[in-house]
Amino acid sequence: MNRLVGQGRYFESTNPKFEEIKVLLDNAGNKEKMEGMKRLLAMMSKGTDVSGLYPDVVKNVICKNMGVKKLVYMFLVHYAELEPDPALLAINNFQRDMQSDNQLLRALGLRVMSSIRLRVIVQVVVLAIRKAAKDSSPYVRKAAAHALPKVYSLDEEQLPDLLDILQSLMRDHSPMVLGSAFWAFNEICPERFDMLHPHFRKVCHLLADIDEWGQVAALNTLTRYARTQFKNPEAAVKEKPERKKSKRSWRGDSDSSDRSDESSTESDDDLMEGVGDMDSDHRLLLQSTLPLFRSRNASVVVAAASLYFYMAPSTEATVAGRALTRVLHSPREIQYIVLSNIATMAAVRPTMFEPFLLDFFVNSTDAAFIRKLKLGILTCIASETNISTILEELNTYVHREDRELVTASIQAIGRCASRLPEVADSCMRTLMTLIANRSEEVVAESVVVIKKLLQAGANQVPLSALCLSCARSGLILSCRCRTSRFDKW
Repeated sequence: MNRLVGQGRYFESTNPKFEEIKVLLDNAGNKEKMEGMKRLLAMMSKGTDVSGLYPDVVKNVICKNMGVKKLVYMFLVHYAELEPDPALLAINNFQRDMQSDNQLLRALGLRVMSSIRLRVIVQVVVLAIRKAAKDSSPYVRKAAAHALPKVYSLDEEQLPDLLDILQSLMRDHSPMVLGSAFWAFNEICPERFDMLHPHFRKVCHLLADIDEWGQVAALNTLTRYARTQFKNPEAAVKEKPERKKSKRSWRGDSDSSDRSDESSTESDDDLMEGVGDMDSDHRLLLQSTLPLFRSRNASVVVAAASLYFYMAPSTEATVAGRALTRVLHSPREIQYIVLSNIATMAAVRPTMFEPFLLDFFVNSTDAAFIRKLKLGILTCIASETNISTILEELNTYVHREDRELVTASIQAIGRCASRLPEVADSCMRTLMTLIANRSEEVVAESVVVIKKLLQAGANQVPLSALCLSCARSGLILSCRCRTSRFDKW
């Protein structure tokens, strides 16, 4: 049996020796303390109860070594609710850490203090967060933003104080802080759009500089915000509304000294050029989102595409479809999420994905759930111009050995016929040719789909031709048209 090497060796022991770990924790050397804490956390991660060593671990909170301190804090957070009294004794040490000259240590102290779920220290944590929100280091202010939802989940009565702190974080000019502030906003008060009014333009200008996961939170928030504040993008290009000064004032008055707001105000005239009747702030949001389509993070691309799906005119939404098809070459877990979003969008806006028809053809290496989504997308984007290509591709799937793919392909042909009456004739003729197939499954599924189409009145196929095909195959089918009805052949 091969023995684990490196850090994995800590998970190899099946017989924990608490006495050895206790000796290591009591040792004065940092190397020994680190060894003891690694063994302890390895046993804890495997589900072993190591709370008996809690007093020995608490004694090491005063250790100045950053590596040991992090492991000790992880242990304290895990067992704080079970052993509240020793955890309360460590609060003073966390507060001392927040006075350190090292920004990493200040952020670590706040992160650990806010992670201890004890209501008796909520007020102390809120004061610490308020102080950290004014820290000179963006990293510490970022930690303050992440601490807000933790306190809110523990005590919702602290919401007024938390909103006040969040307002100060939203005024921050650092992209590192803004991304976390948006995440906290979504967790605490996702519908308080009035808090975003003064910062809208600044966020748009800094959107490309925010970290990737902060961009996801910001894009999701801006999408919901824009849907409540701007007109329908399709209606905006048809109507020519007057520019309302009131809408512009509630976004910039409270932060008139903001350099970002000044730059956006100066560029209003440039933004309006070539925009048509779209509001300049609406256009600013779309232009600020455009660079994010080239992100390497699939979540950012999906969030940006979602914003364009709701807020961009049909003539501009194609860029979102191109970006989504680009990330389809990711691993299949990501591919499934992206295809699910495409399927939802294509059902409402098929023109976004019609130019990228070939990207949704089924590959032989695709998993079953990927194939199902691709077939659904093909039926959504089917039109008179591309139906011949889609039917030809679906017809090739019918001759494959995968039974599920064959059945799903025939059903997709039927959906194309019922969805587009003008191409029902082409779909019906394709189904009629499949009745003569040698495979019983193909013939049976084709007959079921044809029957549904006939009963729904979706076909314009000559009855004699259909019944002749049924008779040749020896099948019994209820055929209906406007003039005749044949119950059996």
